[in-house]
Amino acid sequence: MERQKVAQWGDKVTAQLAADLQREFPEMKGLSHRNIKYMKQFAATYPDFLIGQRPVAQLPWAHHVILLDKVNSSESRAFYTAKALENGWSRDVLSLQIKSGLHEPGLGRCNALRHAPTACWLSVPCGRFRRFC
Repeated sequence: MERQKVAQWGDKVTAQLAADLQREFPEMKGLSHRNIKYMKQFAATYPDFLIGQRPVAQLPWAHHVILLDKVNSSESRAFYTAKALENGWSRDVLSLQIKSGLHEPGLGRCNALRHAPTACWLSVPCGRFRRFC
């Protein structure tokens, strides 16, 4: 990231880094230009990242890509990280929870429950609610 700060516009630092890494480590996966950009964004988003000591370290990479793409605030990212770990969410479930606005006030299932007849909602053991009418 330091080199990119001093580079001129159009130097394509991340593209060159991706090409160099792919050439040097042809058997490794995940070294595409796109992933290098995500890695840079990840490093900027979590500057004090310590491996294995924070919940964010326990999520798979694809979950982080979803969080970086779809969640803007660090508070919301921390919320979704904790919930994904707590509930064992897959990438698809994480995306759906973000899309439903689970962490946003006035959105998500809590808002739906306030406006729906209680007879139409069934609480299941995992704490989620399912509509049955």
